[in-house]
Amino acid sequence: MGHGERWMLVRRGAVALAFLAALVGPVFAKEQKTPGAAPVPTHAARESLGQVLARFDDVQGQIRTLSAEFLQTTRSPLLKDPIVAKGRFYLTKPDSVLWEYSAPEPMRFVVANGAYTGYFPERKRAEKRDIKRWSEQLFRFFGVGQGSKELGKFYEITLGEPGDDEKDVYLLVLSPKKHRVRKRFDEAAWDRSPLNWMTYSDLQLRLPELLLMRVDKMSMGASLEARVPFLDHKFVELAMSIPTRIKTGDGGLKYLLKKAVRGLIPSELIDRPKQGFALPLEQHGGRVFADASRFALESAESPLRALFEPAALAQLATSLAQQGEGRDPEDSPFRRTHRRWLLALLARSLVRYGGV
Repeated sequence: MGHGERWMLVRRGAVALAFLAALVGPVFAKEQKTPGAAPVPTHAARESLGQVLARFDDVQGQIRTLSAEFLQTTRSPLLKDPIVAKGRFYLTKPDSVLWEYSAPEPMRFVVANGAYTGYFPERKRAEKRDIKRWSEQLFRFFGVGQGSKELGKFYEITLGEPGDDEKDVYLLVLSPKKHRVRKRFDEAAWDRSPLNWMTYSDLQLRLPELLLMRVDKMSMGASLEARVPFLDHKFVELAMSIPTRIKTGDGGLKYLLKKAVRGLIPSELIDRPKQGFALPLEQHGGRVFADASRFALESAESPLRALFEPAALAQLATSLAQQGEGRDPEDSPFRRTHRRWLLALLARSLVRYGGV
């Protein structure tokens, strides 16, 4: 199975089997005779995609509820052993779903009416979140009960080749369509280079939804009016019109910009390493995070030992101890403290939420 694809099997006899790849693994509906279903072909000839979709739509239109067992295995080189989760999955159209985990511990997750609820009986803990803005995408992902017309808005549907042990089975392969942003870029760009695509996607997605949003909030919170001159539309149009080979130059970052301001701005500012607006972690919690990360990596009682090999933790501890000795040109007090903070946070989260 390719990454990002989901498979649906339509078996002769008007039975639909859905593969919910990203969430619960294979889910199979029991074969049953459906009143009013399209007649089953009696000849051996393979049907066309249109014929298969017609019968598929007939069955999907009659699905109101679905219940199935699932088995989910997580493997990683960082884990001692694979994590195996199993349980049962329930779906009710249009927007209610329940996961009941029996292993590795009893858990229940419910999504209904635009809200998520999680219950962990062994930990005596429950949580609730409003997910209305993501609810539509979540249920679109299932594809259970949706017809080919609705699925076709987001997926290219083709007939695949079933396995040798799957006789009289039709395999529908659902491949995600291009995102609208990518489609607009492909239609309008004069130079479809990877650099131009990354620039365009940043302008359409990350800048307005993350970076500029933060600038607006922080500046307005301090009663300031912020300006972003590099985003003047004429400047952006000029930058996007320059060929990639000229913009990259010798392969360095911001080649053209640095060349344009050389002589106007001191070279020590132009050539210094890239630096963002970082939190003052070192000043406010350097020693605390250092002690917490040392416990997480070196203590025999560390919760990280339930997931990671002691040798890997020891190697990471050595790496952190060597930082600050000048061996890593990109090392900085912030980077060291940030890594230690993440380790301390992971260890604490495993105790609080992971039952370790």
